Amino acid sequence: MADCWFLDWTASASAPWSSAVIKGEILVEDADFLRNGDRLPKVVQYWRRIDGVFLYQLNLLDQDSDEDLSVSEMLKLASLVSSLIKRKEGPQNGTISATLAEIESRTGSFPTISVSPIKLHSSCNLSVENVAEHLESEEKLLSLSAKPIGRRLKSLHPALYLMRRQFAGAFDKAYQVKILLKSQRVENPLNRLSHKRPRYLFRKYTWHAPVCIYATFVLVLSLIDIGRFLQRLNGAQASVKDVAEQAFIEFVDKALVLGFLVTFALFVVVILIRRAKTLKAIDRSLTVLQLGNIYCSVLTDIAKRAGKPQTDADFSSAIEALRDMKRIEVEKRAQNLAIMLPAAAICWVPLAHYANENVKVLARLGEIIKEAFTLPFV
Repeated sequence: MADCWFLDWTASASAPWSSAVIKGEILVEDADFLRNGDRLPKVVQYWRRIDGVFLYQLNLLDQDSDEDLSVSEMLKLASLVSSLIKRKEGPQNGTISATLAEIESRTGSFPTISVSPIKLHSSCNLSVENVAEHLESEEKLLSLSAKPIGRRLKSLHPALYLMRRQFAGAFDKAYQVKILLKSQRVENPLNRLSHKRPRYLFRKYTWHAPVCIYATFVLVLSLIDIGRFLQRLNGAQASVKDVAEQAFIEFVDKALVLGFLVTFALFVVVILIRRAKTLKAIDRSLTVLQLGNIYCSVLTDIAKRAGKPQTDADFSSAIEALRDMKRIEVEKRAQNLAIMLPAAAICWVPLAHYANENVKVLARLGEIIKEAFTLPFV
């Protein structure tokens, strides 16, 4: 597995119907952070058709270890090389290639929305001498076959059609990001200590946890302030009304300060994380599918010239569905902000008062929180 051929595609500004082949090379940098990244050569040669289809051979450097790379590890290294080639061919091509962070965490909880290179089967018999010939001939290009990585399908399929499947998966991956951000939960740490099966407390990127915690704090704060109120009444010369009024003002003051912290936490969790990540995934998938339509036209032209069944289908319906999904997310973000901004403005009132008194807000904030949870009669 040390020497493998990979097929990939990148958007081209040239005429998409031309099969002329251009030879190029790419300098491989920033690969040390990847496992086995030191095995990548410093320079990789590639052969590209004018319509964007390109091939390259990955000759890994030998190591003392006899351990062979797994297919997934090999694909990570190839993805880095493909990304560098796509970025060299044009800035717009960075969208369909994985970022370095995505390549490193390809097995993470969030799906990588990009198009990976296709590892060709050894039966293709490609070599440096005949690679240009395979690219120039549509029939030979369609004869290049591969197996879907990570799939149960064991039979060989034309690599160009497996590439199209990756574009088709962009919609599903964007939807998975949305579902994961909506449903991901925090595990109860006590389960790990007791070695019980995982039980989850609350959803991670919603308003439930901050609001419930805030309601609990306010309840505890009210009980503490009731005790403090009773303590002040003992031997106080002021009337009950005056003491109660002062205690209520202090309670509201502390509750608003805590409310500002909760509102800020909600803004980070809901707006900056959940909505932003969802919209980023949708935007990336939209661009991938729009480029996928270009790839479909290229694939149709190649199949037509080779006398093979053509693929007239495109991703227009998926693009429209993603646009609707994006519109809904933008509306939800606007609704969230319509609630959070007035709440933050109201909760900022006591802090603004301290700021006007030339008091350091953060220092005063710490004093209020400390005082809020100082038990009476202690």
